[in-house]
Amino acid sequence: MGLDARSLWASATSGKNTVALHLLSCMLSRIWKSKAVLVWVELVEQRKNTLRSSLNCDMVSVENITASAVQISRDQLADWDASAR
Repeated sequence: MGLDARSLWASATSGKNTVALHLLSCMLSRIWKSKAVLVWVELVEQRKNTLRSSLNCDMVSVENITASAVQISRDQLADWDASAR
């Protein structure tokens, strides 16, 4: 066993918003130890619903279209949560 810094490295090299997302992940994993993945599943679904509802507007970005269609599995979120711990 050793330090797993994959999520930290990924967030640091992906942009300023992902660093904040990584910090949120660390906080959620500490606050809701056994339920953090469930919280992430709910957050991802809510964000995708928000993005889908914005697709009806005249000014739609390619990023929003792409993000609303991305499939993130519970296993992927669990791996990310484990890396944040």
